Amino acid sequence: MNTAILITGQYRPHVGNAKQLIQNIIDIFKCEIFFHTWADNVATTPIEFHNRLVYCAEPEVDYHPISDIEWVGKHGKWRNYKEKKLLYNKTQNANKQLIGYADLLNKIPDHIDMCIRTRWDMMVSSKVDFKPWIKHAYENGPVGFMTRGNRKHDANKLIPLSEKAQNDKNDDWYGYLPDSLIMHRREHFDTSLVTKLHSEKNLAPAEWGFYQVMSEPYGDIHTSIHGGAHIAR
Repeated sequence: MNTAILITGQYRPHVGNAKQLIQNIIDIFKCEIFFHTWADNVATTPIEFHNRLVYCAEPEVDYHPISDIEWVGKHGKWRNYKEKKLLYNKTQNANKQLIGYADLLNKIPDHIDMCIRTRWDMMVSSKVDFKPWIKHAYENGPVGFMTRGNRKHDANKLIPLSEKAQNDKNDDWYGYLPDSLIMHRREHFDTSLVTKLHSEKNLAPAEWGFYQVMSEPYGDIHTSIHGGAHIAR
C-alpha cells in the first residue's frame, strides 16, 4: 500500500493557524502529500507548498448540480432540494471540488494506490486512531469522515453510522459520502467518470457527488463515520 495525503480546494489564510493545519495532517498520517488549487489561486498559496502543488483552470459549471441534473439522489430529501431549490446558491459550485480532485489524481505518481483526501482548511483529530480505517478503506471501500457540531458529533471520537441511520432515507447522511476526510483506494475514484458526468451536465455536488462517483457504481461500498475531522473557522 502506497499512501498519499491529497489536499484540494483553496488555501485560506484567514483561517487561524492555516499552515499548522497542514502540518498537523502530515504529522498524523506520515506519508507523501500533494496539493491542488485553481490556477488563479497559485499566487496566494504559500511558496513552501509549491513543490507538491498542481493546479488547473477553475472549471465553468453552466448547470446547477442539483436542480438541473438527471441523476437522482436516493436520500429522502433529494426531491425537496431539487424541486424547492433549497440551498441553491450554496450548492451551485459544489461539484467543482470533484473536478479539481480528479485533476489532482490524474497528476500524482502512478505508485500511489491509497488516498487520503481532505481540504486546506480541515482540522483533523490527532486523538483518534485512523489506521484501522485506512485498512478498511483499502480492503472494503471508501470511508468518509465528518463532524457536525449541531448533531453533537465529537471530532475526537470515531462513531460509524448506525445500522438504523444507514437504512433511514431521511437521515442526514443517507445516500452520500461524508467528504471532510475521505480514505479510498485510487481505483475507487474514476476520474474519467467525473469528466463524463460533468460533460453531460450530470455531476452532483459535494457529498452527493462523492457518493455518485465513489460508492454507487460499486454497489454502495462506502462507510460513513461521525467524527475525525471538521472545518476550521
